[in-house]
Amino acid sequence: MALNFKNCRIIVKDENGDKLLADTRILSHDDSAKTIQISVGDIQFVPLQEIYILIFGQNSLYEYQGTLGKTMTANEITIFLKQGQERESRICKRYAFEVPGEVKALKLENTFVELHTPIPLKTRNISASGILLQTVAASLYVGMIVRLELQMDGKIYQVETEVKRTQNATLRTEEYGCQNIYFAEKMDA
Repeated sequence: MALNFKNCRIIVKDENGDKLLADTRILSHDDSAKTIQISVGDIQFVPLQEIYILIFGQNSLYEYQGTLGKTMTANEITIFLKQGQERESRICKRYAFEVPGEVKALKLENTFVELHTPIPLKTRNISASGILLQTVAASLYVGMIVRLELQMDGKIYQVETEVKRTQNATLRTEEYGCQNIYFAEKMDA
């Protein structure tokens, strides 16, 4: 079955995956030629450099090795896809959903430790299996299990979730992709 990555999000990094070169949308994709086009203005151009690519497809995350094309056409640059694979299947649909909340506790050695000062957050999107949240940069790490409280429709929901990935880090904020373990309305004691 042919893949269609047009309008999908793409993250382009150097060959080692250390330096972010682009985080943008795919303008066009030719699956038979194994090429995609992105806007020239969205990438730090380094000709013929081997690159690492993550493509957020409709229902899956794809990982590729590739190279940047030599020439630009109509403000677009071609990326040639080499070997690649589906990295993660996304069975659950994601919905853009921004609500405020707080990180209330961290799980350390099988015990939740309540934070004296909760860490403020806002959700970016949500699915049946997880949440993408934005909070203070470097406050969480992959593998950490946290307890969140989210404010939705005048109610407070308690969520236990495991941090699976980080993305879009700036000096102040970072996004964390989390897999839900427990999600329920908070009951007053």
